[in-house]
Amino acid sequence: MNVLSLLGGDSPSGAGAEPTDDDPEPNADGAGTFDVGFRAILDHIDTPIFVLDADGDVVKWNRALEMLTGENQERARQLAREHGVVGPAFYHDGRRAETLADKILAAPESADEEYGVPRVDDVGYTLYADESVMKDANGDDRHIEFNAAPLYDDDGNVEAVVEMIHDRTEDALKQAELRELVGELQSTMGAIENGDLGARASLDDPAFVDDDLLAVTDSLNEMAAHLEEMIGGIVSVADELVDTSEALSSTAEEVTSSIQEIDSSSGEIVAGTDDLATKAEQASENIANLSASVEEVSASASEVNDQSERAASLAAAGADEVTEAIDRIRSAAAAADRIEDDIDDLEDQMDEIGDISAFISDIADETNLLALNANIEAARAGGGGDSADGDGFAVVADEIKSLAEDSQNATQDIAEIIEATQAQTATVAKRVEETMAEVTEGVAAVEEVVAVLDDIDAAAEEASEGVSEISDAVRSQAEEAEAVNVVVEDTSAMSEEIASSVNQISAGVEQQSSAMEEVSTMAQRVNRSGTKLHEQVAVFETAGAPADGVGSG
Repeated sequence: MNVLSLLGGDSPSGAGAEPTDDDPEPNADGAGTFDVGFRAILDHIDTPIFVLDADGDVVKWNRALEMLTGENQERARQLAREHGVVGPAFYHDGRRAETLADKILAAPESADEEYGVPRVDDVGYTLYADESVMKDANGDDRHIEFNAAPLYDDDGNVEAVVEMIHDRTEDALKQAELRELVGELQSTMGAIENGDLGARASLDDPAFVDDDLLAVTDSLNEMAAHLEEMIGGIVSVADELVDTSEALSSTAEEVTSSIQEIDSSSGEIVAGTDDLATKAEQASENIANLSASVEEVSASASEVNDQSERAASLAAAGADEVTEAIDRIRSAAAAADRIEDDIDDLEDQMDEIGDISAFISDIADETNLLALNANIEAARAGGGGDSADGDGFAVVADEIKSLAEDSQNATQDIAEIIEATQAQTATVAKRVEETMAEVTEGVAAVEEVVAVLDDIDAAAEEASEGVSEISDAVRSQAEEAEAVNVVVEDTSAMSEEIASSVNQISAGVEQQSSAMEEVSTMAQRVNRSGTKLHEQVAVFETAGAPADGVGSG
């Protein structure tokens, strides 16, 4: 069978007449005729096709190829005859001298070895395929794939070569934009993973990427914006936590200093009451001797008067010191109130951090959903025959999933810090409540000391009046001396009570001092927790706070 006759007649390089599209075609089994010429059929195919005969002459150059190259069949045939190959008619810019058909015509069964042309092995006939870039009729680059096969006659001789061209420019540009999109997503996620929360993905005027794929970029940018906002909030709360712990530590130091001053004043009060007891004992002895001699009473009365005045002076001084101790204890109580308020603020801030941690967990869940969507898109892209796109989106999905797991891990770390800090805050609150109770008891005890000192002062004045009466009436001295002796004994007892009360105050002060040390220790732990929280978010970089300067430290 003459293959070229199927195209409408003899080869144009032969001596026969030029075939036309109207020539009838023989049926495949030789019976009857086929009313439509194969030339007409090829012209109605949208795929560019051309056929070369055994001599390299153009047998058919269909309309689709004419529209692609801008060359009609006559011009293509003329260029092929001038150059000996059809390449100049196809590649206007001269990037290739020969077409695939030219190479196959020269080596029908060994073009892969002679020219390095890829051979298609999964078909039952000789077929070669390749790809390239060419200039179309308008001078624009077109990405093409083409395949060609030799056609043999019944004797096994090469009679023609047919080449078919597939314009895959749109697919090539789409793949390029997809590669750019995947690269941009990977770069952005890598930047976020390294702490740059201000990183955003962008693609300049994509013309071939589907809107569903572009939505992945928007979702990533929205997630990054939410993450940046949340990390900024955590940094702010961490700053407040550190500042509050520092203020708490400073207040504890002030309270400790006040307690030390109270302890010092209590020691002075104890010394004063001891001296008062000694003076009372001396007065009792003098009064006992008063009954032995009236003359000695007069002299002793003067001495008792002096001692009573000294006792009154000591009692007044003791009252002043105790009053000052009360003021300091009340100052300590006010400082404890401020500590309690600071602890309440700290607990509120812990609740805010808890809310932020829950919000980060929600974002991590959304990110996992985003990873699932990306996997679905990867599967869709892979199912469409574009395994490279599928692999690219699988990488994106893995990156998103990794980012979600990192967010969940960071959320768990922050939750553990919050739990530890809340436990420490509760302990501090309990210590402050115990300190407040002890301060209240101390104030009550010191007020009792003030009352006793007032009694001492009144008793001393009463003793002084008794001594004056002894000087005026010696006869009644014995009776008055007895009364004075009773007063002095009461004074001694009161002194012992004062000493006991002051000792209780001293014990309370020691407990307060111990409690304040625990408060200071708790404040230091809170400060360390705030610092640890800083370290957790220090790897991130927000628009307002770079990674190497998070918080106030």
